[in-house]
Amino acid sequence: MAVRTKLLPAKVVDWFARPSSVWWGFAVVHLYFLGWMASFFLNGETFSDTEQYRQWAMAGYNPADLTGKISPWVYPVLAQIPIFLANIAGPSLYLLVWFLIITALNAVGLLYLTRGPRKVTGVAPAWWWLFFTVFMGYLSFARVEGITAPVVLIALLYAAERPVVAGVLLSVATWIKVWPAAVLVPIVIASHKRIQVVLAGAAVTAVVGLGTWLTGGLPHIMDFLLNQGERGMQARGHLLHALGLAERVPHRRVQDG
Repeated sequence: MAVRTKLLPAKVVDWFARPSSVWWGFAVVHLYFLGWMASFFLNGETFSDTEQYRQWAMAGYNPADLTGKISPWVYPVLAQIPIFLANIAGPSLYLLVWFLIITALNAVGLLYLTRGPRKVTGVAPAWWWLFFTVFMGYLSFARVEGITAPVVLIALLYAAERPVVAGVLLSVATWIKVWPAAVLVPIVIASHKRIQVVLAGAAVTAVVGLGTWLTGGLPHIMDFLLNQGERGMQARGHLLHALGLAERVPHRRVQDG
């Protein structure tokens, strides 16, 4: 007999096993954090790293003017997309919009995790992800890692049957925050389509490089490797999150197809 059946009534165990219950859990978790953050954004404030993101967004995109300030290029260039997007409703609502962006991405990740053939088998990993979100606390919604985590989740779901798609998603995520590269490497090693995966990553990098060149930021595109200082590459927290989730997501051996 499983420990959960000893600790919880059968009806409770059955409820948690339903796919619909995960969405109730999702709503409760995100409403909880929304309520907690309301004490900040209702006063036009931010917290943690979102304050630095807001300052970058308010300063505007100007790669030629980085003197005397913390550079947004400490992150890979695509991180600037959500950082600037969160300012769409103005500085006073920056934190709220940032939270809503991450909430939307989390919802897409949860949808992919519990749809189709994973409607039942994906319930346990989905609960694990929600519980880990609670465990991580506000860090799940206050850093760029919160943007990349659901992208990595979706990539892991594609890794077995469509490794090239996984490679594209992980390459995009890596150009937002470095740590998804640590998830991409095992896929390249294990997949029979490793050459196509590498080419897909190279294509993403080429597109990113072209876009950065067209917007005048190409001289800074590799700054994130040089300006991290004590920050390191921060392949922690959500990296463990993704690797742990990879063990729980229903999967088959990475193969052709």
